[in-house]
Amino acid sequence: MILPVIFPFLNVVGFGSALVPLVVIYASLELGDERAPVLACILGIFLDLTSSNRLGTSVLVLFSLSALIVTQASRPESHTWPFG
Repeated sequence: MILPVIFPFLNVVGFGSALVPLVVIYASLELGDERAPVLACILGIFLDLTSSNRLGTSVLVLFSLSALIVTQASRPESHTWPFG
């Protein structure tokens, strides 16, 4: 990841590995349109380029997470409780 390289104390506290998915989830909930999956793809590319994993894995996972949140948050029936 990029931030643990810039701020090495993030790896010590264990915060570096969860920062990118948290940013993707927050952006998906707040933006709620096509900008959130694009941001997820960009962050996934940066995450893949700085790790030793296969290129594209983080992009697919983060894009899928963001697209799922955006599509479910925009549906009005998802905000109602079915048992009420």
